Amino acid sequence: MAPTLPSGLRAALPFDPALVCIAGQWRRPQGLHTLPLIDPSTGVELGRVARAGAPEIDAAVQAARCALRPDEPGSWAQASPHERGLCLQRIAALVRERVDELARLEALDAGLPLSRGRADAMALARRLEGWAATVGLTGSSAHPAMPGQTLLSWREPLGVIGLMLPTQGSLTLLGDCVGAALAAGNACIVKPAETVVLSVLAFAHICHEAGLPAGTLNVVPGLSQEAGAALVEHPGVAQVTVAGSAQTAAAVRALAGRHGKDITVLQVGSLPQLVFEDADLDRAVPELVAAGVHRSGQSLMRPTCILARREIHAELLERMALRYRQLRVGTALADRDLGPMASPHRRDQVESQIAFAAESGLRLVAQGEIDAEAAALGGHWVRPTLLTPWTTAWTRRIAIDPAGPVQVVLAFDDEDEAVELTHACEQLRGVGLWTRDGARQWRLAHGLRCDRISVNGADDPAATSTAAGLAPSHAAWGMDLRERYTRVKSLRISHD
Repeated sequence: MAPTLPSGLRAALPFDPALVCIAGQWRRPQGLHTLPLIDPSTGVELGRVARAGAPEIDAAVQAARCALRPDEPGSWAQASPHERGLCLQRIAALVRERVDELARLEALDAGLPLSRGRADAMALARRLEGWAATVGLTGSSAHPAMPGQTLLSWREPLGVIGLMLPTQGSLTLLGDCVGAALAAGNACIVKPAETVVLSVLAFAHICHEAGLPAGTLNVVPGLSQEAGAALVEHPGVAQVTVAGSAQTAAAVRALAGRHGKDITVLQVGSLPQLVFEDADLDRAVPELVAAGVHRSGQSLMRPTCILARREIHAELLERMALRYRQLRVGTALADRDLGPMASPHRRDQVESQIAFAAESGLRLVAQGEIDAEAAALGGHWVRPTLLTPWTTAWTRRIAIDPAGPVQVVLAFDDEDEAVELTHACEQLRGVGLWTRDGARQWRLAHGLRCDRISVNGADDPAATSTAAGLAPSHAAWGMDLRERYTRVKSLRISHD
């Protein structure tokens, strides 16, 4: 069989990317099916990765269920909360040791600049450590239900948890979701995006090296319509978490609904930023631009729309334009400000959106530059782009939600208009407020209809800084994932 990766990279990997990881073992999918692994910085095929299907998903489910059997020696179900916490800490420690290796893998198959990959790997370690600290916090309670009766309640793991990853942010989502599920005592099956596989397989290898019992974490690469659908439909999977676009979420919801399956959706959404006249622009501008081009604008939460009070609109636009002109796009291994888009389709989608914006009354204010060396390669390049309306009478409002490194700066006159414009954003998930007025912060926090609000800082510090340790632990989605991966069980005892 031909090598699955260039010899230098293949020799550095402790696993074969053309295999799936089930029950701690590396095996070939039935039919030996594979998918191409493309370097988005060059467009060159690096090799082949596994294309698993329903048989591999079924094998992974059986392995996960075996790991949860209380009578199975050495199973995850037999591990005490203390032992689970120690295991997660060992995994986090190994991740820290291999930050550079994981960053290189993210660069090769996700197109992530090396510094961004290092930050994501450190975020993975921090989130695992955060979940390790929650092990044993079961939320149990006991209280008298009525005279002569006591009601006990506690949380138990759901069982087998499925996770479908997007093309960007796979390491941080592994920390959030796999960390939460394992801490609660579940077993996991991960279906990576078909274009981003290497770092997820490397994480599986790290987990088993750290002593995670076989079958507790299984990684099954493949296509969404094959391996993904089989994961959602399998009756042995208690819950599925899916991260991706609205179309992906809708498809998974429909499929899960037919099988009565519980799902958690981490969906792409807009994250508009409201900048008021008293904002600290020295702090706001670098964070706004960094968040806008984070992962080349392919994050699940995207601050594509910047709403500025009219009296500071021109200054904010000028400052942001200066930073945009300084941005450099290059190969992931060159570690510029931005890497390539994940795929040619995503590149073409963003370019068409920029063209549509021009037709809709927006003008191009500034763009970054693509390295000459990178431009000569077959990578999926997009220049980071800053837009604003030609006139104050522009009425298209928030007509576009770019799927790449594109931001639109709009002006508003007062709080009411700011709220109106914010609620016009498509797929609104959160809002950033930039103001030092405490009363205004409270008014808007209560008046805005969204899941999460940040004030004078990034919603996720990992999006604006590559410094180690700034990524939040298990709070990135404004939800208690531990509770989503557990069920409440109650016991009523009669003393008569």
